[in-house]
Amino acid sequence: VEGIHDEEESRSDDHFHEVASLSTSQKRCLVVARTLIANPEILCIHDPTLNLNASHADVVMNLLRDLVKNRGIAVEGEPWHSRRPRTCIFTSTRALVVGYASKVYMVDRKEGVFEVHR
Repeated sequence: VEGIHDEEESRSDDHFHEVASLSTSQKRCLVVARTLIANPEILCIHDPTLNLNASHADVVMNLLRDLVKNRGIAVEGEPWHSRRPRTCIFTSTRALVVGYASKVYMVDRKEGVFEVHR
């Protein structure tokens, strides 16, 4: 039993060091990938494009949009109409990602929360 525990602990340490060696943008992509694998019905994600260049940000936002549009990512064998709807709520510091959202809300200290009509 001791040998098995030591081996598992060693693998866990290796995994930690592998993740720790990734760049900030690679870590962000890893977080998004793990999230999409979980296939959540409701996803709240803070600034998914933070630290990503424009092309990677575009890929991430398209994946999030596909999650909602297709009612999940890579859901095989289940017809679209029987899948549960998906919702993605995200924050952003990039004006360009506003185009991916079906609704946009602004948070202002004086005016509170209000919908931005595009």
